[in-house]
Amino acid sequence: MEIREMNFGKSDGFKESSEPNFTELFYEKDGLYSELRVQDKYIILGRKGAGKTILASYYCQKSGENKEVSKQLFANDFIQKKLLNFAESEINKEENSLFWEYTFLLDIGNSILDYLAGLKFYSLKRVIFLARNKQQVVRLREIINNEFYKIQQITSDTFQQSELASSIGVNGKGGLDFSNKNLVSEKDSIVKRRSKYYETFPELKKLVLDLVEKLKVRVTIFYDDMDQFEESMELSSFKSLMKNMIYSADKLNKDLYHLHKSKICLVIREDIIDMLQPEANNLNKQIADCSIRIDWFLSVYDSPHMHPLMKMILHKIKNSGESFKDSTLNNIYQEIFEPSVFKFLLDRSFGRPRDIVRFLNFYKESFPRDSRITISNLQRVEQGYSKWFYDELLNEIAISNNKSDIKEILTYISKRGYGSFTYQKLFDYIVKDTGQQKEGLLEVLSVMRDYGIIGVINSQKKVDFTYRMGLSTRVNQTTKFILHNGLKKYLNI
Repeated sequence: MEIREMNFGKSDGFKESSEPNFTELFYEKDGLYSELRVQDKYIILGRKGAGKTILASYYCQKSGENKEVSKQLFANDFIQKKLLNFAESEINKEENSLFWEYTFLLDIGNSILDYLAGLKFYSLKRVIFLARNKQQVVRLREIINNEFYKIQQITSDTFQQSELASSIGVNGKGGLDFSNKNLVSEKDSIVKRRSKYYETFPELKKLVLDLVEKLKVRVTIFYDDMDQFEESMELSSFKSLMKNMIYSADKLNKDLYHLHKSKICLVIREDIIDMLQPEANNLNKQIADCSIRIDWFLSVYDSPHMHPLMKMILHKIKNSGESFKDSTLNNIYQEIFEPSVFKFLLDRSFGRPRDIVRFLNFYKESFPRDSRITISNLQRVEQGYSKWFYDELLNEIAISNNKSDIKEILTYISKRGYGSFTYQKLFDYIVKDTGQQKEGLLEVLSVMRDYGIIGVINSQKKVDFTYRMGLSTRVNQTTKFILHNGLKKYLNI
């Protein structure tokens, strides 16, 4: 079997989920899918690239097979609702919680309508449900289509006649759609406005919860990629939005608990939770009781094929074709990989699937007709991978207050040309290179350590990275640091 025939997966979990054999290629680590099916588990936590999105996608596909209602939504879906209700203004912090709940209810309602539309026209379930609940379904559709207007004012001065729309809707471009024209007085002034979301909220909530109960189908809605909001708002507003998203989901899930185990699920990066914890009162309760964590790193394993990350890759290879259908994972590894390949890959990753998958795809793009993955050829594609790894890191640290300082320090490490250093040696080099002292250098190095950009050489001369050991010990001026191997090629070290 040639490398080009092997499906290692994609860096983008949502794109991978669109492949026809996605469910066969998906590797369920430690029963995470089964754990997510448990009612009170509604938060998926993990580092960027850990596989949170792909787990949510797998859940949605399996839900479809089980005749359930599920949907995976992203930041843009929320932004659209925000623009309709707040234009370009920020949501008031006092309204964050209510607007999130309103958003959740709209999306559940929309999923119900999609589910009904997907049933065969004359299916018994559809006919009976609509016969019993037609008025509620029609009203729900009106609210969701944003066609509910209140007449604010009508005045009349003359009896001249002209054509004016008798109904006004919102078209796909956000403008007004005029239809059903009637003759009215030319100077009649009909002033209409869309209802504020909180005016329809009580009715919407009752409609949605009633219909979920009557539908007798489990409904699960996932919200993913919400860290994208940080790019367009102040950090304090972003934190408020994220905290209230969690609180509102927790509140609504209590109402949904008895409705066929329906729930709102949130897909959140763990570093965002770490950022929110110091400023939240009860957040730790939700995280402790209601989350599942995706963590792939395993420091002790007997052989490569027994490590969760390699199990994932071997599972995908095994299901890529007929060549290895009857082979054990150990046999597949021995046939396709040189013995030390996995350690080489792992040392250049943050211990997450995205890194391993991308490195192997770089290999696949350069050596498609190879039938074995070798260290020498991995080294040939390492430069491209290292550039990708650096860019991926920049995306991850975008929410950090220290992102500019981190980039600056990486530039100095590159110019100095050594992957290992102490605080004092790096401090002295910066002074020599710039003629200025770098204020707060130790604090920035500590943040870089927390992200796994640099590791610490301990007293036993072993290298500790936070993603490997879960350590967050304080660093000091005597700490010996070492740059992550995945960055060395790009930084020319």
